[in-house]
Amino acid sequence: MKHNTEKYLLLLEDLDYLSALNFFEDQLAKKTNDLEIHHSGLAICYSRNNKLSESKEAISKAQQFGRVTFLTNIALGLIAEKEGDFILAEKEYEKAVKTGNNISYSWFMYGTFLLSQKRYNEGMEILLQAEKLNNISWASKVNLAHLYFQLGKYMLAFKYAGSAFILKPNPLTLQVVASCFSKAFSWLPLTLLPVELLALTIYPHSVGPLILLSSVGVFFSIIAYLATRKKTLLFLGLFLVLSCILYFVAYVN
Repeated sequence: MKHNTEKYLLLLEDLDYLSALNFFEDQLAKKTNDLEIHHSGLAICYSRNNKLSESKEAISKAQQFGRVTFLTNIALGLIAEKEGDFILAEKEYEKAVKTGNNISYSWFMYGTFLLSQKRYNEGMEILLQAEKLNNISWASKVNLAHLYFQLGKYMLAFKYAGSAFILKPNPLTLQVVASCFSKAFSWLPLTLLPVELLALTIYPHSVGPLILLSSVGVFFSIIAYLATRKKTLLFLGLFLVLSCILYFVAYVN
Protein backbone atom coordinates (compact mmCIF):
# COMPACT_ATOMS: atom_id res chain seq x y z
CA MET A 1 0.00 0.00 0.00
CA LYS A 2 1.31 3.48 -0.80
CA HIS A 3 2.43 5.23 2.35
CA ASN A 4 2.68 8.87 3.35
CA THR A 5 5.64 10.56 1.69
CA GLU A 6 5.95 13.66 3.91
CA LYS A 7 9.67 14.18 4.43
CA TYR A 8 9.48 14.16 8.21
CA LEU A 9 7.53 10.90 8.15
CA LEU A 10 10.06 9.27 5.86
CA LEU A 11 12.81 10.24 8.30
CA LEU A 12 10.88 9.05 11.36
CA GLU A 13 9.92 5.75 9.73
CA ASP A 14 13.56 5.24 8.79
CA LEU A 15 14.45 5.82 12.48
CA ASP A 16 16.79 8.57 11.33
CA TYR A 17 16.14 10.78 14.33
CA LEU A 18 19.22 12.95 13.84
CA SER A 19 18.13 14.01 10.36
CA ALA A 20 14.53 14.37 11.58
CA LEU A 21 15.73 16.60 14.43
CA ASN A 22 17.59 18.83 11.99
CA PHE A 23 14.53 18.97 9.73
CA PHE A 24 12.16 20.01 12.52
CA GLU A 25 14.62 22.62 13.84
CA ASP A 26 14.99 24.03 10.32
CA GLN A 27 11.21 24.25 9.85
CA LEU A 28 10.78 25.97 13.20
CA ALA A 29 13.55 28.44 12.37
CA LYS A 30 11.78 29.29 9.11
CA LYS A 31 8.46 29.60 11.01
CA THR A 32 6.65 27.55 8.40
CA ASN A 33 3.10 26.24 8.74
CA ASP A 34 2.12 23.42 11.11
CA LEU A 35 4.43 24.52 13.91
CA GLU A 36 2.61 22.20 16.32
CA ILE A 37 3.68 19.25 14.15
CA HIS A 38 7.29 20.38 14.14
CA HIS A 39 7.40 20.95 17.89
CA SER A 40 5.84 17.51 18.45
CA GLY A 41 8.33 15.96 16.05
CA LEU A 42 11.13 17.66 17.90
CA ALA A 43 9.80 16.19 21.16
CA ILE A 44 9.85 12.69 19.62
CA CYS A 45 13.44 13.07 18.46
CA TYR A 46 14.55 14.30 21.87
CA SER A 47 12.79 11.39 23.60
CA ARG A 48 14.37 8.85 21.27
CA ASN A 49 17.75 10.36 22.16
CA ASN A 50 16.97 10.21 25.91
CA LYS A 51 16.72 13.98 26.30
CA LEU A 52 13.59 14.01 28.43
CA SER A 53 13.67 17.63 29.64
CA GLU A 54 14.10 18.95 26.10
CA SER A 55 11.28 16.65 24.95
CA LYS A 56 8.92 18.01 27.62
CA GLU A 57 9.78 21.58 26.67
CA ALA A 58 9.10 20.89 22.98
CA ILE A 59 5.77 19.15 23.59
CA SER A 60 4.69 21.99 25.90
CA LYS A 61 5.20 24.41 23.02
CA ALA A 62 3.27 22.11 20.68
CA GLN A 63 0.30 21.98 23.05
CA GLN A 64 0.07 25.78 23.11
CA PHE A 65 -1.35 25.69 19.59
CA GLY A 66 -4.39 23.75 20.80
CA ARG A 67 -4.36 21.21 17.96
CA VAL A 68 -3.46 17.67 18.91
CA THR A 69 -1.85 15.61 16.16
CA PHE A 70 -0.78 12.00 16.09
CA LEU A 71 2.81 13.20 16.62
CA THR A 72 1.68 14.96 19.80
CA ASN A 73 0.23 11.70 21.10
CA ILE A 74 3.35 9.75 20.18
CA ALA A 75 5.57 12.31 21.92
CA LEU A 76 3.40 12.19 25.05
CA GLY A 77 3.46 8.39 24.91
CA LEU A 78 7.25 8.35 24.72
CA ILE A 79 7.56 10.75 27.64
CA ALA A 80 5.16 8.69 29.76
CA GLU A 81 7.04 5.52 28.80
CA LYS A 82 10.37 7.08 29.79
CA GLU A 83 8.85 8.03 33.14
CA GLY A 84 7.54 4.51 33.72
CA ASP A 85 3.85 5.40 33.40
CA PHE A 86 2.96 2.59 31.00
CA ILE A 87 -0.79 2.97 31.41
CA LEU A 88 -0.67 6.59 30.28
CA ALA A 89 1.81 5.71 27.53
CA GLU A 90 -0.56 3.13 26.07
CA LYS A 91 -3.46 5.57 26.15
CA GLU A 92 -1.42 8.06 24.16
CA TYR A 93 -0.34 5.46 21.62
CA GLU A 94 -3.96 4.36 21.23
CA LYS A 95 -4.89 7.99 20.54
CA ALA A 96 -2.05 8.22 18.02
CA VAL A 97 -3.42 5.35 15.90
CA LYS A 98 -6.87 6.97 15.99
CA THR A 99 -5.71 10.45 14.99
CA GLY A 100 -3.15 9.05 12.54
CA ASN A 101 -5.05 5.95 11.48
CA ASN A 102 -3.51 5.80 8.01
CA ILE A 103 0.01 6.63 9.20
CA SER A 104 2.32 3.65 9.50
CA TYR A 105 4.53 5.36 12.08
CA SER A 106 1.63 5.64 14.56
CA TRP A 107 1.03 1.88 14.41
CA PHE A 108 4.75 1.18 14.49
CA MET A 109 5.27 3.13 17.69
CA TYR A 110 2.27 1.51 19.38
CA GLY A 111 3.46 -1.93 18.28
CA THR A 112 6.99 -1.17 19.50
CA PHE A 113 5.57 -0.26 22.90
CA LEU A 114 3.59 -3.52 23.11
CA LEU A 115 6.67 -5.47 22.05
CA SER A 116 8.68 -3.83 24.84
CA GLN A 117 5.93 -4.90 27.27
CA LYS A 118 6.19 -8.50 25.98
CA ARG A 119 2.58 -8.41 24.83
CA TYR A 120 3.45 -10.27 21.68
CA ASN A 121 0.01 -11.30 20.40
CA GLU A 122 -1.36 -7.76 20.69
CA GLY A 123 1.83 -6.32 19.26
CA MET A 124 1.65 -8.66 16.29
CA GLU A 125 -1.70 -7.28 15.17
CA ILE A 126 -0.52 -3.68 15.50
CA LEU A 127 2.82 -4.21 13.76
CA LEU A 128 1.20 -6.12 10.91
CA GLN A 129 -1.06 -3.12 10.39
CA ALA A 130 2.01 -0.86 10.37
CA GLU A 131 3.60 -3.05 7.71
CA LYS A 132 0.39 -3.12 5.70
CA LEU A 133 0.34 0.67 5.59
CA ASN A 134 4.01 0.82 4.61
CA ASN A 135 5.35 -2.45 3.26
CA ILE A 136 8.80 -0.99 2.67
CA SER A 137 9.33 -0.12 6.33
CA TRP A 138 12.43 -2.03 7.39
CA ALA A 139 11.85 -1.03 11.02
CA SER A 140 8.42 -2.67 11.15
CA LYS A 141 9.89 -5.83 9.66
CA VAL A 142 12.69 -5.87 12.24
CA ASN A 143 10.15 -5.62 15.05
CA LEU A 144 8.04 -8.37 13.51
CA ALA A 145 11.18 -10.51 13.31
CA HIS A 146 11.84 -9.87 17.02
CA LEU A 147 8.24 -10.67 17.84
CA TYR A 148 8.09 -13.97 15.95
CA PHE A 149 11.52 -14.89 17.34
CA GLN A 150 10.17 -14.50 20.88
CA LEU A 151 7.15 -16.63 19.95
CA GLY A 152 9.44 -19.38 18.66
CA LYS A 153 8.29 -18.95 15.05
CA TYR A 154 11.80 -18.80 13.67
CA MET A 155 11.01 -19.25 9.98
CA LEU A 156 8.60 -16.31 10.06
CA ALA A 157 11.16 -14.33 12.03
CA PHE A 158 13.79 -15.11 9.39
CA LYS A 159 11.39 -14.08 6.61
CA TYR A 160 10.86 -10.61 8.09
CA ALA A 161 14.49 -10.23 9.12
CA GLY A 162 15.62 -11.08 5.60
CA SER A 163 13.21 -8.55 4.12
CA ALA A 164 14.44 -5.90 6.54
CA PHE A 165 18.06 -6.57 5.63
CA ILE A 166 17.30 -6.32 1.90
CA LEU A 167 15.55 -2.99 2.46
CA LYS A 168 18.15 -1.59 4.85
CA PRO A 169 21.50 -3.39 5.03
CA ASN A 170 23.05 -2.17 8.28
CA PRO A 171 24.63 -3.72 11.41
CA LEU A 172 21.25 -3.98 13.17
CA THR A 173 19.43 -5.80 10.37
CA LEU A 174 22.48 -8.01 9.76
CA GLN A 175 22.54 -9.11 13.41
CA VAL A 176 18.78 -9.74 13.42
CA VAL A 177 18.84 -11.82 10.23
CA ALA A 178 21.83 -13.81 11.54
CA SER A 179 20.05 -14.54 14.83
CA CYS A 180 16.90 -15.67 13.06
CA PHE A 181 18.83 -17.76 10.54
CA SER A 182 20.80 -19.55 13.27
CA LYS A 183 17.52 -20.54 14.94
CA ALA A 184 15.47 -21.27 11.84
CA PHE A 185 18.15 -23.50 10.31
CA SER A 186 19.85 -24.88 13.40
CA TRP A 187 18.92 -28.38 12.21
CA LEU A 188 20.79 -28.06 8.93
CA PRO A 189 24.36 -28.90 10.00
CA LEU A 190 23.30 -31.98 11.95
CA THR A 191 21.45 -33.38 8.95
CA LEU A 192 24.71 -33.26 7.00
CA LEU A 193 26.49 -35.60 9.44
CA PRO A 194 24.91 -38.85 8.20
CA VAL A 195 25.41 -37.64 4.63
CA GLU A 196 29.11 -37.18 5.29
CA LEU A 197 29.36 -40.54 7.04
CA LEU A 198 27.83 -42.20 4.00
CA ALA A 199 30.13 -40.29 1.67
CA LEU A 200 33.19 -41.28 3.70
CA THR A 201 32.08 -44.90 3.63
CA ILE A 202 31.75 -44.86 -0.15
CA TYR A 203 34.83 -42.69 -0.75
CA PRO A 204 37.08 -43.35 2.26
CA HIS A 205 40.12 -41.58 0.80
CA SER A 206 38.37 -38.44 -0.41
CA VAL A 207 38.75 -35.13 1.38
CA GLY A 208 35.60 -33.77 -0.29
CA PRO A 209 33.20 -34.65 2.54
CA LEU A 210 35.63 -33.23 5.10
CA ILE A 211 35.93 -29.98 3.19
CA LEU A 212 32.14 -29.81 2.75
CA LEU A 213 31.24 -30.13 6.40
CA SER A 214 34.15 -28.00 7.54
CA SER A 215 32.88 -25.28 5.19
CA VAL A 216 29.44 -25.60 6.74
CA GLY A 217 31.09 -25.29 10.15
CA VAL A 218 32.83 -22.11 9.08
CA PHE A 219 29.58 -20.69 7.69
CA PHE A 220 27.63 -21.41 10.86
CA SER A 221 30.42 -20.04 13.04
CA ILE A 222 30.15 -16.74 11.15
CA ILE A 223 26.37 -16.78 11.62
CA ALA A 224 26.83 -17.53 15.34
CA TYR A 225 29.23 -14.60 15.64
CA LEU A 226 26.93 -12.17 13.84
CA ALA A 227 23.95 -13.34 15.89
CA THR A 228 25.49 -13.32 19.36
CA ARG A 229 28.89 -11.65 19.14
CA LYS A 230 30.23 -14.44 21.33
CA LYS A 231 31.16 -18.14 21.20
CA THR A 232 32.47 -17.54 17.72
CA LEU A 233 34.15 -20.93 17.37
CA LEU A 234 31.26 -22.98 18.73
CA PHE A 235 29.94 -24.26 15.41
CA LEU A 236 33.32 -24.20 13.69
CA GLY A 237 35.08 -26.29 16.33
CA LEU A 238 32.22 -28.76 16.65
CA PHE A 239 31.98 -29.59 12.98
CA LEU A 240 35.70 -29.59 12.33
CA VAL A 241 36.23 -32.09 15.16
CA LEU A 242 33.35 -34.30 14.05
CA SER A 243 34.56 -34.17 10.45
CA CYS A 244 38.06 -35.18 11.43
CA ILE A 245 36.82 -38.00 13.63
CA LEU A 246 34.63 -39.40 10.88
CA TYR A 247 37.39 -38.98 8.33
CA PHE A 248 40.06 -40.82 10.30
CA VAL A 249 37.63 -43.51 11.48
CA ALA A 250 36.93 -44.19 7.81
CA TYR A 251 40.64 -44.44 7.11
CA VAL A 252 41.25 -46.81 10.04
CA ASN A 253 38.47 -49.06 8.81
